Amino acid sequence: MATAAAQTNNFNTVFNARFWFGQLAINYEKNFGDHHFYTSILGDQRRLLFNYDLPAINTNLTGRLNYDYKGRYMAQAAVNTSGYNRYRPGYQYGLFYAFGLGWNIGEEDFIKDNTDWIDYMKVRATFGKTGNGVDNAGYYDYRATYKDNNGGIGSGAYLAGTERSELRGYWENTYLPNVRTWEGAYKLNIGTDIELFRDKLAITADFYHDRYFDLLQTRGKSIEIIGIEYPSENIGRMLVKGAEFTVGHRHRIGKLGYFLSANLSIEQSKVDFFDEQQQRYPWQQLTGLPAGVRSGYIAEGLYQSGEEAEQGASTVGYVVKPGDIKYRDLNGDGQINQFDRTVISSTKPLIYYGFQFGFNYKSFALTALVQGVQNREIYLADRAIHGGFLGFGGYEQAYEPVLNRWTPETADAATYPRLTIGNSHNYAESSFWIRSGNYLRLKNVELAYTFQGKLLEKTRLGSVRLFANALNVFTWSAFKGQDPEVAIGAYPLQRVFNLGLNVNL
Repeated sequence: MATAAAQTNNFNTVFNARFWFGQLAINYEKNFGDHHFYTSILGDQRRLLFNYDLPAINTNLTGRLNYDYKGRYMAQAAVNTSGYNRYRPGYQYGLFYAFGLGWNIGEEDFIKDNTDWIDYMKVRATFGKTGNGVDNAGYYDYRATYKDNNGGIGSGAYLAGTERSELRGYWENTYLPNVRTWEGAYKLNIGTDIELFRDKLAITADFYHDRYFDLLQTRGKSIEIIGIEYPSENIGRMLVKGAEFTVGHRHRIGKLGYFLSANLSIEQSKVDFFDEQQQRYPWQQLTGLPAGVRSGYIAEGLYQSGEEAEQGASTVGYVVKPGDIKYRDLNGDGQINQFDRTVISSTKPLIYYGFQFGFNYKSFALTALVQGVQNREIYLADRAIHGGFLGFGGYEQAYEPVLNRWTPETADAATYPRLTIGNSHNYAESSFWIRSGNYLRLKNVELAYTFQGKLLEKTRLGSVRLFANALNVFTWSAFKGQDPEVAIGAYPLQRVFNLGLNVNL
């Protein structure tokens, strides 16, 4: 016999999304004798609507003009206006532009008539203003918003008043309103493309100078005396400059064909302004240094004896012992504090490079890729792995670095401080935990054989290719952690071997 039961009403979270994209373009191309013109106008709009939120609307309008004369002289110009509805009215649109000039010197008579080893030679230059401002626009940050802090669990506030008070909560600002707009950059690039000796040698070189402005940053002189964080503002300025080079060579001698290519990239940055607080000592200043430099204490090894530890400077509230890290007291006041922090990471330009080479002889082919980085550093911030026991808040797990800890018996060979838990002195940010991130890696190599001849013709197959390859074959690096390319938080690097057969019918 059936029994009566109340209807069950369950609430399930539902996520709705609506995407809309529209684009309209008009193109025009015309030749007037040796003059070639191409122009276009492109407009597009993208709308994103999630659940019951207000829509996010991104609008772009772009005009472009290209011109060349006999393929020798080239000019380009582009103007773009981009808008985003979550900025304050009057600040929603940014105006950006770019101009370019090119000269195909290889088509000039004084090159074509006097040299037979220059196949192609072009010089080019571009200058433009670019912008960034959708992903970091914030959510209507120019409007003041509030939330109800009723003193309950998860409200983020204590109860207001006493038990006799009728006021059990209050309204507070979610954040301070702020007028922000698009970030910008002036970018200059000068380059050349050259092909020589019947396309046997190819050279590409680029030099760039990018000056960023209106970067979103929080003011360094802001204090939270009003009980709320200050917003990001368009105040930052930064310079990035560098060069990129590529050289390639290919040739065939009888049945042997081979190729070689190399690339090199050098990049240097400088922070021009980020509203840094006034520092007491010059070694604390970060303005004018590369972006992302690390500040901390300069480590001078480990204390080896009780007498040395008693004479050394220490962090406030901590008594150093043998096996602790010895920090340099920059201002000589006998204490290690914020006035002894300085730049501890490298300020040299980053250098990336790579080599690719290969050959084919009859049915055999071999290719390989080598890549590397110079002037890169790794900070051992993963306490769970590089700090031994630390990282889990207790004694649950130990890792290999604990074997290299300081003990009286291993004092001369120790590479880590003495074994402690939650040691704020030894695990302060310092040069002790910086390692070289330079590496050279044989990224991949492949050997293949393609079957040819009458046997293949009898099978009526299009082609049969047998190959063997390997990925992450070998890495030369002073860093012996998981992977010098990723370093922290990375899954250990895998060496992969494959053996396969490709058959085309």
